[in-house]
Amino acid sequence: MRRGQVRACWGATPAPPYGSGYDPTIGGACTMSGYVTSAYGRLRRVLLCEPRYFRFMPSNETAKAYLARGESVDLQRARREHADLARALAEAGAEVVWLEPQEDLPYQVFTRDLGTATAAGALLGQLRWDFRQREIEVARAQIARYIPIWKQVPADEGAIFEGGDFMYLDSHRAALGIGARTTEAGAQWVQTFLRELDVEVIPVPFDPRFCHLDMIFNVVAERVCVACPQALPEAFLARLRQERWEIVETTPDDVLNLLGNLFAVDQGVVISPQHNARVNRALQALGIRVIEVELVELLKGGGGPHCMTYPLLRDPL
Repeated sequence: MRRGQVRACWGATPAPPYGSGYDPTIGGACTMSGYVTSAYGRLRRVLLCEPRYFRFMPSNETAKAYLARGESVDLQRARREHADLARALAEAGAEVVWLEPQEDLPYQVFTRDLGTATAAGALLGQLRWDFRQREIEVARAQIARYIPIWKQVPADEGAIFEGGDFMYLDSHRAALGIGARTTEAGAQWVQTFLRELDVEVIPVPFDPRFCHLDMIFNVVAERVCVACPQALPEAFLARLRQERWEIVETTPDDVLNLLGNLFAVDQGVVISPQHNARVNRALQALGIRVIEVELVELLKGGGGPHCMTYPLLRDPL
């Protein structure tokens, strides 16, 4: 298949992901199956950025709603919430790696959008909004201390790829949202790159008002996801059901309040906002351990626990 074609179907299961061990050139350690090959392998290292200069920006529907009401960030509360998230990650056994906040980058806290980590290292993207463009440049050196910079989507042909649109289904397949941020051209590059690692990338188009795929579809354990059926293509949902996924459903209102934006730190262990009562109970009923963190102020900016975390190292499945 040529790079200019987006493969939008579910194919046969390919070979396992790139399996030989890596010898990182810039530091860090890797498992025999690579750096990150799933959404829920045990988290060993994660990149965060403290919201020192966080403020609401009109770049998503959630933040726009708060700005329209004349609200501004309670920065003290936002920083306290983020510290609690970092503490929860550390207590779950992950090493927390920090980016230095920059005054001109108000959404630097949402490290997920830098791209994704793969078996071979970091796959960096291109960010849609001008006010975020420098985030990848600023983060590159810190990421490279721990994993190699493997690939980057080039800044041409209208190619945009943000990590909030990328979701591993398992170690050999990933879903890639095409909505408000990631473009078809960006998706083509990601498909081309990950084909080298025998990872099938499945495009999932959705309504741009939901911003990123991780708002409407989040994998939290093996064949367990939190998803908004009203926001996902029927063909994608049908395949999940055919494969007997457990789907904890959210509504469009839940999505815009970041109640589907969760982060797995291990197989069957997930971080979720404390006030996300219905979803948390549903996950617990499936045997998922839910680590509840008070997150209110940060969510108003349009990002939750998944948005604020860039995994650098996970155990293989």
